[in-house]
Amino acid sequence: MSQSKYILIILIIYQSLSFAQNKSEIPIDVEIDPLAFTILGGFSFHAGYNFNSYRIDLGFYGGEIPEIIHKNKNFINSFVGAGIKVDKYLISENEGLFLGAEAGINKQNYEEKISEAEKSKIEYSLGIRLGYRWYTGLGSLYISPWVGLGYIVNSDDVIISGREFIVKPLQIFPTLHIGWKF
Repeated sequence: MSQSKYILIILIIYQSLSFAQNKSEIPIDVEIDPLAFTILGGFSFHAGYNFNSYRIDLGFYGGEIPEIIHKNKNFINSFVGAGIKVDKYLISENEGLFLGAEAGINKQNYEEKISEAEKSKIEYSLGIRLGYRWYTGLGSLYISPWVGLGYIVNSDDVIISGREFIVKPLQIFPTLHIGWKF
């Protein structure tokens, strides 16, 4: 039998076992945010621990915020950060509608395009979020759209080369996570 046939048989067996797996056996999940990779040109990786109807998430993320979103002409705004989220599933254990709280720390980098001068600062944020976890039927693969409302605690505006970048303290963040529950 050729090597490709062995690989195909292994994949079929793996998929069969994955579909039969109970999604509550191991309380760990991993997620990515494809919008961070595509729209922001960055990254977003999260790991979650699930217990009862709760989920604790630790995430690392980064990217560049498009000017159409930050609305500060002639500026480039990029960031890298980490955050923690705690969610409560409202209807069913670890799936369906959830409500959560989040806290984050971000290193924001601001560049004024004309002078190419830069300035960085650390921002702290607190927020709430509402979302939905939907299992696709493909093993333990799920999709989780959510929207967050965050407050930047130290939202001071930034001045570079005499130009001002206005930092809005309230941030609305809609996104979509794709994950796998072990």
